[in-house]
Amino acid sequence: MSHTILFLCPHNAAKSVLAAAYCQHLSAQCGLEVQVTSAGTEPDAAVSPAIVALLHAEGLDVAHHRPRHVSREELGAAFRVVSLG
Repeated sequence: MSHTILFLCPHNAAKSVLAAAYCQHLSAQCGLEVQVTSAGTEPDAAVSPAIVALLHAEGLDVAHHRPRHVSREELGAAFRVVSLG
């Protein structure tokens, strides 16, 4: 059974993106069946270039991620919501 973990921060451009990337990486290493996503309450236009560079240096690619607004439905459906900021 797969569960969704939602990382939430205001802009979905740094903290939640970073946390979701590490969570996805670690859960895959441990063989856990989870879906990891991130969203914001007031999303920015793009992910912080510093976060993209930092994660790229660690072998994690978030260049494709576009900040997005969280929906009520996904808040209600998530197994866990981790609020950052």
